[in-house]
Amino acid sequence: MPAPDRARPRQDAPRAKQQKGRDESPVLEVSTNGILCMRFASGEVKLVPRYVQDGRTVAMVDGQTLEVARLVAGSFHGPPPQPDWIVQHINGNTLDDSADNLLWVPPSHGGRPQPDGHTGGPRCKVVCIESDL
Repeated sequence: MPAPDRARPRQDAPRAKQQKGRDESPVLEVSTNGILCMRFASGEVKLVPRYVQDGRTVAMVDGQTLEVARLVAGSFHGPPPQPDWIVQHINGNTLDDSADNLLWVPPSHGGRPQPDGHTGGPRCKVVCIESDL
């Protein structure tokens, strides 16, 4: 005769614990105009500071320095067709990271290639939001 259900380990307990951990991780929100915010499970929202490095806007997210243009393009235009594709600023202003100014192009098209080992994203969930901020 099989053991009663209460004698078996609960199969849902580990999943519930993992789910709780995922819910508590911060969410990176990317707006159409390149504003970045971290939203925490507590409801707190913090603006992610951006700064200029080598003529491009970057931000520190989850311990990584990320190009804002890649985050915006990836959020609103989808991932690059190939990992080595770069973001082109249509109007030529590399500080204008609005979604409608960005376009994925192959490296042969010109521009600056991504550094070796660049993964293109933070280790937290990214959510895109439309904003007029």
